[in-house]
Amino acid sequence: MTGKSRLSRILMQFATCLTTARTAVTGNRPSILPAGAYRVDTDQKQTPTEYDMKLKIALTLALSAGISLQAGAETPNVNPGMWETTSTVSIESAQFSMPPRTDTTSECVTAEKIAEGQAFLDENEDCTFSNKEIRADGMDYSMTCASPDGGSITMNASIKFNGDEMSGAVDGAMDSPMGAMSMKVEMSGRRTGDC
Repeated sequence: MTGKSRLSRILMQFATCLTTARTAVTGNRPSILPAGAYRVDTDQKQTPTEYDMKLKIALTLALSAGISLQAGAETPNVNPGMWETTSTVSIESAQFSMPPRTDTTSECVTAEKIAEGQAFLDENEDCTFSNKEIRADGMDYSMTCASPDGGSITMNASIKFNGDEMSGAVDGAMDSPMGAMSMKVEMSGRRTGDC
């Protein structure tokens, strides 16, 4: 999956989890889930198509937001090559609970992407960053993105780089039509060879 960063894939995984959560709340079951899976009884219903579109738009904004290296920033200690990244997303809400979801992906990370900050993400006008710090041994940042329904997605990340390995955590909070949700992402990655 070229052209998408590790964080982008994690956020897409978060979007999938939230869509599953919406399914649990509304009772509209996608064909990949067995009957009764993730079912939560509630009177709160959403129009599936409308809510899914809003969720996808909100998370697309978050996916396209990110970090670019600024003048004077250190180049991250990430060796170019093929990287395998595993991330586990946990979501909590007062209305429902979901088991953690783990995903493993591979991506070619080029020296150019690392130098330009493209191995992470590009900045986007719909999101704001604070406490952004990029170092050779990692990066820390906070990011808030507006969602189409007037809510917001806030994420705090801390990622460590060590040449052929990386690890990190992202804590997030989202205001959505289903109420407040919190997310925790644990990730680890390793270089597996040349692209």
